[in-house]
Amino acid sequence: MASGQTQYYELNQWEGRDQVLRTEFNADNARIDRALHELRARNCQLYMLTYTGTGSGCGRQGKKPQQ
Repeated sequence: MASGQTQYYELNQWEGRDQVLRTEFNADNARIDRALHELRARNCQLYMLTYTGTGSGCGRQGKKPQQ
């Protein structure tokens, strides 16, 4: 059983000794599904992006190196 919940959406959080219950996962998934459905009903769009790299070239594209 989860020993805590997240601050804003009360999703379950487990500590190392907690027993994980499938019903808690199902309840969390239902909350997330309902929240995403409500956002879509308001014509909101959710985008998820990822970046892989070192970040060393960020913001420098198209600029000449300073001498």
